[in-house]
Amino acid sequence: MPTFKAEQLYELGMRIFLGFGVDEEDARCVMDHLIQANLMGHDSHGVVRIKDYVNEIKEGKINVKVKPEIIHETETTAIIDGRWQFGQVIAKMGMETAIRKAEEHYVGAVGLIHCNHIGRLGAYAQMAAERGMIGLVMCNSGPPGGIVAPYGGRKPRLSTNPIAAAVPTGKGKPFLMDFATS
Repeated sequence: MPTFKAEQLYELGMRIFLGFGVDEEDARCVMDHLIQANLMGHDSHGVVRIKDYVNEIKEGKINVKVKPEIIHETETTAIIDGRWQFGQVIAKMGMETAIRKAEEHYVGAVGLIHCNHIGRLGAYAQMAAERGMIGLVMCNSGPPGGIVAPYGGRKPRLSTNPIAAAVPTGKGKPFLMDFATS
């Protein structure tokens, strides 16, 4: 199997996304997350997703011509309508919004709607921890009816229910958990 440097994969992904009309800043956001997922050992959320994302752009499931927008906001909370943009772009905006609110009011909670696959949840929790805050990220996933059988069950009924948390340690890298119930 051939080996590629992260930089080579990054540039290839950028060329692909830019070729499909993705805004450069958004393409960088997505590629940063995909490459980091591979480097963290989460290959299922890495560059292997490029093909899926391209297909979703072609099918109109990912709308690269829009920007997410805050549709409801309080001092400590917000709802962001992702407008079916790349999930990574939406989730990054969500965590940046939560961090900003927490810096001002000690807590920030943000919900995302109309959102595509956001990738590795730990990336967003880590954003908060790197700013000296506890980051907690959860999402639902999968098709209606589920993809995971509950304990003792024979048929899928649940989503994978991914969750990530990151806590600053005061000694360099934060403590980070990133897992799914599946």
